[in-house]
Amino acid sequence: MKYLSEKSGNYVGMTMVAKAFYPRLIRPDTKFNKLGQYKADIRVPVEEAKELMEELGQVYKEWTGKAPSKNDNSMWKMEEDKEGNTTGDVIFKIRVANRLTKEGEMWNRRPRVFFSNAEDRTDQIGGGSSIQVQFAVYCWQAEKKGVSLQPISVLVKEVKEPQQEANPFGEGEEASFDTPSVETNTGDSTDADATSQEADGFY
Repeated sequence: MKYLSEKSGNYVGMTMVAKAFYPRLIRPDTKFNKLGQYKADIRVPVEEAKELMEELGQVYKEWTGKAPSKNDNSMWKMEEDKEGNTTGDVIFKIRVANRLTKEGEMWNRRPRVFFSNAEDRTDQIGGGSSIQVQFAVYCWQAEKKGVSLQPISVLVKEVKEPQQEANPFGEGEEASFDTPSVETNTGDSTDADATSQEADGFY
């Protein structure tokens, strides 16, 4: 199965259906970024993840001139338990941070969220929810070159509400899914307004 498509040198991908890993789809995580970062990370068994990893690794190599680290890089990491042992799953890091425009206004980069079943529509989308993510492959250069995955749209197949428990993986504060209080210049409706009818155009 091919996960990435290319147009004019830019890559867009579609993940397999997988379990969300500490998602932040409605309200961004502001613990390490004051403007907020949205997260559509997914947990995938290694065997199932290999083809996507290979495709992303090829893009990374074309851009940076070298292969990415197999265990931890800007696109994925091997999941470990509290004792530091690998679990057999891969966490794909699919994240995007808000920015300020030249005019100093907030650019809210929240991905669109759709629901397979309109009755499941909610703003309480917790870890373990079954999701599929459309993402952009962002090739960047700062002090070094790298590749990141940025969510564009998320299709929620099955909803699991957030659990009140500590995060053992160091991914930031616990997920919270209130509607953002900051004003944005996008004019978009909230993610929870997306219905199964809208989801027909997800692909």
